[in-house]
Amino acid sequence: MEDLRSLRQRNPEHKVPERDQYGFEVRPSNMVARKRMDALDNVSIPAHWTHPALHKTRSALQAARHSALTPDMSYDIDGDGFVSQRDYHHARKWDSERIGKLTSQQRELALKEEYSSLSAKLTDSEIGGNTRARVIMNALKEAPEVNDTWRHYNLREASLVINSLKHKSSQQATDCMSSPNVPVNSGPGGRALTRAQMLANRREEYVNEAKATADRIAKDIM
Repeated sequence: MEDLRSLRQRNPEHKVPERDQYGFEVRPSNMVARKRMDALDNVSIPAHWTHPALHKTRSALQAARHSALTPDMSYDIDGDGFVSQRDYHHARKWDSERIGKLTSQQRELALKEEYSSLSAKLTDSEIGGNTRARVIMNALKEAPEVNDTWRHYNLREASLVINSLKHKSSQQATDCMSSPNVPVNSGPGGRALTRAQMLANRREEYVNEAKATADRIAKDIM
């Protein structure tokens, strides 16, 4: 008599029949058996499951995502070696294809815009007789520097000159001194020039408000 192991090896696909409580074999109907077999016929494996992974490890996936989010060095407008928020804002306007990279023509237009915007920040009256500032501002009207190192130096020097002259230029002094010829009312109820005048004005407002309230109450009573 063969043992159970030899029977399994000889008939690997054999299944033990299901029997009811009376020992009779339970045979499902053909319709039920067909439904059990056809339950997964309409289920198909998604196509992207069969494609090989682009990145074999999670670290490689994170590195690829980081490189995709990092802007290209063609976005570096001021030439300082990294893409700042200001560089990204200016270069993004010229990236018409939205590929995160500027062509040579687009980069040239972006640099010209940067140079022209800086050259228009100071007027002749603000420059005055400052020869060095005039030379620097006139250099911005020429073709932009292609070399990043020299361009960063030129733009940084121009920014320092603009910031320094904006605070002490003759044009600013003229604007400050050309105030309207209107007498300043520093008395009670007028514009307060000191803290004492401000307190006096507030005290006067409180007194007037209290008098108006008292008059209104007296009128209502009468």
